[in-house]
Amino acid sequence: MELNELVSQVKQNNNWKSESRIIGEACEDYVKNKIKCIRCNNNNFEKYKTNEKSKDLICISCNQKYQIKAKSVTHKQVDNIKRKNKFKTIGGDYSTTLNNISEKIDYLVILYEKQSYTILNIIYITNENINSKCIIPRKPLSSTAKRAGWQGCNILFDNIQIIK
Repeated sequence: MELNELVSQVKQNNNWKSESRIIGEACEDYVKNKIKCIRCNNNNFEKYKTNEKSKDLICISCNQKYQIKAKSVTHKQVDNIKRKNKFKTIGGDYSTTLNNISEKIDYLVILYEKQSYTILNIIYITNENINSKCIIPRKPLSSTAKRAGWQGCNILFDNIQIIK
C-alpha cells in the first residue's frame, strides 16, 4: 500500500510546506477511506476540523475517536517494534495530551517508508492501554524560543496490535 497518490492530492489542495503535516493529512485520508473502525467494523469515519487537539477522526457508527499518527521507519525498526511490542513517538502539547486521556481516544499509527511512501505496517492502540505513564514530558522550550515555555511530550505505547 502506498501513500503517493494521497500525498500528491494533499500537496495540490493545500499550500502547506511541512512534509510531516502533508504526510499526516495523507495518512488521515488513507484511514478515512481504506480502514474500517476497529471497534465496530464499519467504514464510516468523519474528520475533525484541522488542528483539533488530539483527535483526527470519529467513527459515526460507534462514536469512537481516533488520533492518527504517521511515522517514517525502516524495515528493521518495524521488526524491533513487533519484537518488543512497544512503540515510542512524539506527541503534542504535554498537558493537552495528558488531559485527553479521559476522552478515550484510540490511536492508529501508520508506519511508512519515507522514500517510497509505502505503508509497512499499521499499529492500533486502544485507549484502555493509554494512561498517564505513557505520556512522557519533554523539556520545555527555552525562554528565547518563539513559543517559550511550551512543553511537548513523547508517547510510549505498549500492548500494541499490528493490524497490517
